[in-house]
Amino acid sequence: MSEQRISDIQAKHSEAAASILNGLYRRYDEIAEEKLDDGELHFGRLDDAQKAAALRDHRLDLATKARREAKHEYTESVRSYREQLEARKAEAEAELYGHGDDSSADLLARAALASDQELANLAQLASKTGNTALRRAALVAGEQRGLASTLAETLDDQARELYAEISDAPPTEVLDRVTGDAAIDAVVPVAGERQLSPPATVSPY
Repeated sequence: MSEQRISDIQAKHSEAAASILNGLYRRYDEIAEEKLDDGELHFGRLDDAQKAAALRDHRLDLATKARREAKHEYTESVRSYREQLEARKAEAEAELYGHGDDSSADLLARAALASDQELANLAQLASKTGNTALRRAALVAGEQRGLASTLAETLDDQARELYAEISDAPPTEVLDRVTGDAAIDAVVPVAGERQLSPPATVSPY
């Protein structure tokens, strides 16, 4: 079983994302301090308006490159996060529910036909006896009826922790959204012209 829990994966991703974005902001600040010397683009021959335009274009080019690199890094990070999250969730679900691995057809049929109260009794019996197969059969049936959260209260500590971990995992539609191109594009900031060329108290040339 993985040593990383879903909360660990989420925390690690948040830290990585913050590092990438903070690094981009720092790079934008550095770019805003960039200057052109007289040897670049015949800079010394330009008038003030032309110099300002050349400096602006130079900074925008640098900022575009910096954002492209940060966006690539963030995209790799967020997609790796999703892969790890889905793998851990599948692992936790397999441990909790078993996916039929050790639940006999008879137990699954019994749980499927049981009333809600009988299903709760089965879960309690499984918890008291440590019968993993019975617990898994009761949970599978309960999940289909929307009763899993109620049944989880009867589980042992380890099983409750697994259920809570699975429940806290972002649903697929949320992962689809945050790992989509539009969301990534929105998260990684584009530097504006005013950010890269703030009003100067002294000549920037």
